[in-house]
Amino acid sequence: MHAGKGMPWWTWLATFILFVIVMWLSQAGPPQRGEDAASLPVPANAEKLVASADFDAVREIVTSRCSMCHAREPVWEGILRAPRHVFLEEDGDIARHAEQIYAQAGRSNAMPPGNITDVSMEDREVLARWYEGATGQKRHWLW
Repeated sequence: MHAGKGMPWWTWLATFILFVIVMWLSQAGPPQRGEDAASLPVPANAEKLVASADFDAVREIVTSRCSMCHAREPVWEGILRAPRHVFLEEDGDIARHAEQIYAQAGRSNAMPPGNITDVSMEDREVLARWYEGATGQKRHWLW
């Protein structure tokens, strides 16, 4: 405009189109809602994950440290729905979210927030060893 080329009217059109897209995306919601998240496909390596030697220990850690919030009906005070609709109550749930468990609790201290349920370093090592052993993958996370 200051170069004397006239009013850049197209910027108003571009802004309006972007605004409409943002409004549409905000109304779309998360990809999985409620019980739909539990119907996600179980990964192909689920049998390996559940059959691994460490799975009983993993199930104990997850059900005692994670599932009070990540339940279909959470029991932790102030939590009305499972965060991100991630349920960790059944073996299939644990297998379905194995990579997230590995990344968030096994390889980092992101979960539980503030380590509110006192997940020990030994428990985190069990989670990491379980995932790495069952999948043959070892990932180095940057956070």
